[in-house]
Amino acid sequence: KLSATGTKDATTFLRGDNTFASAGESNLPYFYVTRDSNQTLSVSTNTVIEFNNVELDTASGWDGTNYRYVPNVAGKYFFQFVHMSTYGGTAPVNEFSHLRKNGTNVVESTARGSGHGYGSITQGSGIITMNGSSDYVDTRAYGDSGSSYIIEGHATIARSYLLGYLISKT
Repeated sequence: KLSATGTKDATTFLRGDNTFASAGESNLPYFYVTRDSNQTLSVSTNTVIEFNNVELDTASGWDGTNYRYVPNVAGKYFFQFVHMSTYGGTAPVNEFSHLRKNGTNVVESTARGSGHGYGSITQGSGIITMNGSSDYVDTRAYGDSGSSYIIEGHATIARSYLLGYLISKT
């Protein structure tokens, strides 16, 4: 269906399952996990963020023991994370958050410089090719000094989260 300007109307591309038919694929699988309570982190230690609340997981790919996502469909995925932090003592000078594939950092986000308030938000996103069987993603956080800090969680509000969805099969 063409609009008055001769371009295709977006509703032409949308199917009943909210995917774009013109792409020929759906965005399955997808997942969305959050923290439902605070997680205290030690400084000078890379710590896996323990997302312990599964909001969505269409393919049961979330591993709640190791806090990682293992998609069961090979392809390119969009991943996004947010780590909201506050301090349990002296604030770290620098905070680093990482999205990792198979234990290797692929995206880094930082909050740098002492005195950055009561906390910070580090976030990142990326498109990552996954093999659909053994590849996994997780997130880690690291504070380089100070005492301890907290990755915030909440029972009903997503303060820290990780999500991902398939954008193209391989």
